[in-house]
Amino acid sequence: MNILRITVADGRTLSVTHQHGLVLMDGSVVKAEDVTVGSRLVDASGSEAVIVDIETVRHGGRVYNVEASAS
Repeated sequence: MNILRITVADGRTLSVTHQHGLVLMDGSVVKAEDVTVGSRLVDASGSEAVIVDIETVRHGGRVYNVEASAS
């Protein structure tokens, strides 16, 4: 399976499936396959994380689809 390895400006990386939802700074949620270099994500602390690189890499392990719901 191929996944995306997304690198943000401070060097952190995020490895996700193409369908994984990512939150942009404007509050919208988009599929990982739809972001581009320069896209502005919201990180776990609520700060801006600007994408500087996107690679497609081979992943041989398990992939989990976790869904959250409001309670």
